[in-house]
Amino acid sequence: MPFEKLLRVVFQNISRSKKNFIFSSIGIIVGITTFTFFLALSEGIQDRVLNRIFPIDQLEVEPIGGVAASASDATGDTSGGMGDVLGGGPRRLDSKAIANLAATQGVAKAYPKMRARFPGKIETGVLDRRMAGEGFVEGLEVSPAVLNEMKGFEAQCSEEEQDQCKRREVSCVIDAECPHEGMACVDATGELMATRSASSTASRGVCKPREYWRAFTDRTPADVCRQASECGPGNVCGVDRWIILKVRDKTHIEPIKAAVAALTHPTLDLDYYVAIADVGDVVPGDAIAAERVQGEVWRLGADFAEGAEAELSQRKVTLRTFDDVAGVTAHLASLAAALTAGTCLGAPCQLEQVEDGIGHWLYFDIYDNHRGNCDPGRYCAARNVLSVDGRCEAYLPVAMNPLMIDFYNSNVVSQLGTQPLPNPCFILGLKGYFRFGFSFLRDDFDTVWQKIRWAEIVGFTDKAMHLGGTVPLPYVERLNRFYLGPESTTFYDSVLLQIPRNEDVAGVIEGIQKQSFDLSRSSSFARKAGEMLMIVTLTFLLISIIIIVISAMNISHTFLMVVYERQRELGVLRAIGATRWDIRLIILSESLFIGVTAGFVGNLLSYGVSRLVNLGAGSLRERFPMIPDDFFVYGWPLVVGSMAFAVLFCVVGAWIPANRAAKLDPAVVLTQA
Repeated sequence: MPFEKLLRVVFQNISRSKKNFIFSSIGIIVGITTFTFFLALSEGIQDRVLNRIFPIDQLEVEPIGGVAASASDATGDTSGGMGDVLGGGPRRLDSKAIANLAATQGVAKAYPKMRARFPGKIETGVLDRRMAGEGFVEGLEVSPAVLNEMKGFEAQCSEEEQDQCKRREVSCVIDAECPHEGMACVDATGELMATRSASSTASRGVCKPREYWRAFTDRTPADVCRQASECGPGNVCGVDRWIILKVRDKTHIEPIKAAVAALTHPTLDLDYYVAIADVGDVVPGDAIAAERVQGEVWRLGADFAEGAEAELSQRKVTLRTFDDVAGVTAHLASLAAALTAGTCLGAPCQLEQVEDGIGHWLYFDIYDNHRGNCDPGRYCAARNVLSVDGRCEAYLPVAMNPLMIDFYNSNVVSQLGTQPLPNPCFILGLKGYFRFGFSFLRDDFDTVWQKIRWAEIVGFTDKAMHLGGTVPLPYVERLNRFYLGPESTTFYDSVLLQIPRNEDVAGVIEGIQKQSFDLSRSSSFARKAGEMLMIVTLTFLLISIIIIVISAMNISHTFLMVVYERQRELGVLRAIGATRWDIRLIILSESLFIGVTAGFVGNLLSYGVSRLVNLGAGSLRERFPMIPDDFFVYGWPLVVGSMAFAVLFCVVGAWIPANRAAKLDPAVVLTQA
């Protein structure tokens, strides 16, 4: 039968039995509506809620028992106690364990994480409001994937938001030559001139608006050098050393401090600092402190307390014993010949006043004081909060989790009465400081060990910690060593595993458990939430399929009635030359039309109901910013697949009536009629 005639017959038959076909398609419409509604809702919650908080393509792994199980106390003692002796203690996440986890089948990349395990506070100013709190810092291994994610996030900033950084291009060698802090000196490839080797600084760059994500790297120069020319602009070749001085006679302290302060070297910038100067014996704690800061213990007439000599011999600490002040002076004079190499460090600088003298609650006064005599883009990092002397350093680059903006908008804004941040890009370049060694919640370190380090927000990544700042891993390693000793840098707190294929997740989890590690609480919660979402979705899909199956049975019954009512008509068609396949095709085409129509109407109803749900949830978004603007994801695969599903069940339901109609004997039918 020609296609045009087939269509004409189908539409004529449907128009004659509209009521029957409408009632038979209602079940299909309801089934498809519920089917697409819950699938779109499941996909939306997975993609726009769960994946936003706990990305599905990554798992965070930590020692069994949590992060606290990897370290027994804040001193870096990670023996694990009797559990390790008996072989039952938690396994450390050291470099070897990280390599084994990275080699697990299905894992594309492993990102080690190390938390700052010492107290600290953070203070910043947003929209003229001072905000302070406990400072939580985590170190993350920097990789191209992390930088690309931060780059993509920053690229979402509009031209209008970046307009404050638009300035005329100026030739430069260092950032300090740029006319605005929102600009950076880059070469022709876009790389920061500050990160190039000293041999390539002869070529000049151009000042362009900053790409903040490029700053998420270890910006502390640490190359071995012999003179300042090997260290690049703004840096010197120097040696920093902290000294713990113990004397018998108090009058010896000031002459020794003066001699140390006057120390010079023909090619190296020396900064020897007497951090502790006491009258009394050398105690075991002096050895521990000196090892932490990679310093020296000097004794002038002081004796050793019990256990001090044993502690010094066990630790990598230089002990210098002097008979008198002249011996100290002679030692300092000999350094000019003894020291031939140093490390690339920031240029020396001075603050206007001691940071501890300003106080804890005067953020903007501390901000005005922090630059010292350093070039733009750097600040004066004092030795500690008791000293005005320090070295110029680049700001500590901090990456944040985008969820922090939601936390700010939902909680901080209502508490402080400030304006919400409609776009995270507004806080790129925002500065604040960490006061390491000080805490609102824990015991502080002695003031001599407390130091302020300034930081700036340079980007966003979902690999950052949810509450706190994430910095390149080497910064946290150095800080943990300074406050807790070298042992604290031999293990990590967790590792983030990147898993590109969702079907590999189960196998990776099994591999993690075989290696005596466990998922972090957040990853475990994400897995449980995903499983619950899947169960709920499957339940409603099963209900939808049952509705559609019942509807298909109803369609079969409807077509059986239609075939019975149209026996004579079908007999006439057979008598005038219609084949059995033509009769079958007419019935199946009618069911196909019903399936397409019901699928289309079902999708429209599903989409309409989803808009009502989104509208109803709008009033909750101010209190719960995690609620997305749209809970549902309607993709073409879902729409086309649901319509194909409707057509399939309609055709299946009409198959038996179509076969029965095709088998009618025209002679018998016409005779009976």
